[in-house]
Amino acid sequence: MADNEKNIKKVEQDFDKSQFQFVQKEDKIYDKKFQTKPIGYFKDAMIRFVRNKTNVVATTILALLILLSVVIPALDPKADPIQNDQIDSQISYLPPRIPLLDKLGIADGTASYEDNPASYANPYIDLDGFYIDAQGNFILDDQGNPIDAIMNEDGTYQFNPHPDILYLPTGEISEFIEKGTLTNYYVPCTDREVTCEGGFVQFSKQKTGTPVGAYTSVLTDGIDGEGNPTQTYQIQTLTGIWFPSEVKIELDITESHPLNENIIDKSAAFKVYFQIQQQNVPTSELAMVLVFDSSDETMYDSYDPETGLFTVDIANHPELTFGTQKYRVVIAYESNTLDSGVLDSFKISALSGGNPLGDQGPESNYLVYAEGFPLSQFRLATDILVTRNEVSTYMFEGNILRIDGQRLTAAYTVDAYARAFGPVYREGHPGSEFLAETQGCTLEDGTLFDPEVHKADVRFNDDCAIYQLIQRNDDDAVVVPGKGTFYTYNVYLNYRVYAGYDELPYYFFGTSAAGYDMFNLIWIGLKTSLLIGLFVSIINIAIGVVYGAISGYYGGQVDIIMQRFAEIVGRIPWLVTLSIFMAYFEAGFTSLILILIVSGWIGVSSVTRTQFYRYKGREYVLASRTLGAKDGRLIFRHILPNGIGTIITSSILLIPTVIFSEATLSYLGFGIGHGQKLTLFGIDKLTLSGVSIGVLLNDGRNKLQNYPHLTIFPAIIISILMITFNMFGNALRDAFNPALRGSE
Repeated sequence: MADNEKNIKKVEQDFDKSQFQFVQKEDKIYDKKFQTKPIGYFKDAMIRFVRNKTNVVATTILALLILLSVVIPALDPKADPIQNDQIDSQISYLPPRIPLLDKLGIADGTASYEDNPASYANPYIDLDGFYIDAQGNFILDDQGNPIDAIMNEDGTYQFNPHPDILYLPTGEISEFIEKGTLTNYYVPCTDREVTCEGGFVQFSKQKTGTPVGAYTSVLTDGIDGEGNPTQTYQIQTLTGIWFPSEVKIELDITESHPLNENIIDKSAAFKVYFQIQQQNVPTSELAMVLVFDSSDETMYDSYDPETGLFTVDIANHPELTFGTQKYRVVIAYESNTLDSGVLDSFKISALSGGNPLGDQGPESNYLVYAEGFPLSQFRLATDILVTRNEVSTYMFEGNILRIDGQRLTAAYTVDAYARAFGPVYREGHPGSEFLAETQGCTLEDGTLFDPEVHKADVRFNDDCAIYQLIQRNDDDAVVVPGKGTFYTYNVYLNYRVYAGYDELPYYFFGTSAAGYDMFNLIWIGLKTSLLIGLFVSIINIAIGVVYGAISGYYGGQVDIIMQRFAEIVGRIPWLVTLSIFMAYFEAGFTSLILILIVSGWIGVSSVTRTQFYRYKGREYVLASRTLGAKDGRLIFRHILPNGIGTIITSSILLIPTVIFSEATLSYLGFGIGHGQKLTLFGIDKLTLSGVSIGVLLNDGRNKLQNYPHLTIFPAIIISILMITFNMFGNALRDAFNPALRGSE
């Protein structure tokens, strides 16, 4: 102690006392009133909320999305499928077109296609019908003159072998193709479609000891179920071959193909049978006459090893009777192993009195002429039974496959809006509509249209809903006594005017498969998703608060039982829940809401239970209980109000979770869908359509490659919604957190 005093004195001696003086010695000092005002709980929370600029931006974006989902559908009620269920396929799948951006070549309403099968009947021509190249220049003949495309009666064009001619897919119109974008090229194909050219046909066996065989077929005219003319390949029957001097079979096996090595060494063979046709005789009992065998040199006249072509004349075959007899021709591939044979072409020709018989082939002088696509249309001969070892079995089994074919395809960019709103052909256009649409219209030369004078082949001005009158169908006229004669018309509509547009419209997000504006449809879908999210969240919060309040307030055995039940429900696999509800309910609003409610309340109940454990032992609660307050009053008047801030902020995050779950279910096809509707609380303004963000994503998932806008824009909207909602929820949680009160 003494040492400390010495040290203190020593330190005091080190300072000069003259350096110290009194401050405000003569002034009178009074207590001053604080100039600041007390900050309330909500104001303090708002200050923290606003100080975070990211939260403000996210909240603004979220509010804008919600506002648009309310305003946009209200501005255009016809865009809602509930109000307008008319499908306009003419303007379906239009790409996005946005003002100003279209001037920069972005979202300009053009659509690009690749690998679209092209048709030789639809060449690339100008408005005058001359062939042009991709840049719009004339294709010239050897004399330097433009080549004119020759049109057939059905509106298609005759094939021209000029190598520079370009071709478009069926239905595309040359004037709408962007210059410099059209190219033609071949791609490999193996399907049995008419657009797959050339190639070979593979006769593939299914069983080692059973050959594969097929009937020859021929293109036959017919009528479909709706009465329209059609052409299909049917099994061919040879008849009317009177007094033939030659009936020659030509079979090209493509000698160079590796699958035909067994035919070259004669361990396998192509065979041709003539099946004798008889009335009232089962197919299995019809006689089969073998007329050609590639492994037996006595059964063909010649073979060219360089080309693989076999020929044989069967005009004098002892088992065939031409003229009176009818035959079906069967080509078969036989071998001792499970392999395949490849055929390039098969032809049968006949001569009688020096004149060719038959109407097949390029020059219409063959009985059978098949290569490429026609060869692939041969019908499998699976109706012929034979007896082997006293057991009836099929004589032929296997498959016919197309290999090494090629398809002419086109890559191009088209002005989709000009195409959609340009001339559109309508056959049998109702006369009443036609007369109303042409009333007051003038023709190209300025003449006023008169339906009694102008009955065919007239063009109208651009401001008329009819682009061109092809003809009036006088043969289909209906005479109604006392009312007059009613006609139908074959016309080209000016679809822009017909649809009610003065200029080509702008669809910011493109159009859907049904022709709806995707911009409007997305906001309608967002409104549905938000209302479902809000509705389900309210139910989940109500259930969760009541359940958690009871569990947390009473505690003990009640809490244990209730928590075990919640754990069991929460641990039921989502797929099991989905399967159960799909088994008892159809996909729709009811099943969707029930699925989202089954376990959606558990999170809220857990938060509520925690808050009740936190506050139920406080002094004011104990005091109220001492004064005789009932359990209900303690729960809802004393405990719940103190924990409601945490409960609400935690529950806010439930809404985006529900929205995303709904989108997932609808995307997978287990939620709502087109054509459905639900009215909430009996209020018409709260009627939900079957369109949600998830439904729109489901619509676009199978068309992502060709129509990406169907998926991209709904995905962007729901992504922004999820991000902003979560940021907003987190911001509210931090703003109302009592532990952060007064902090910066």
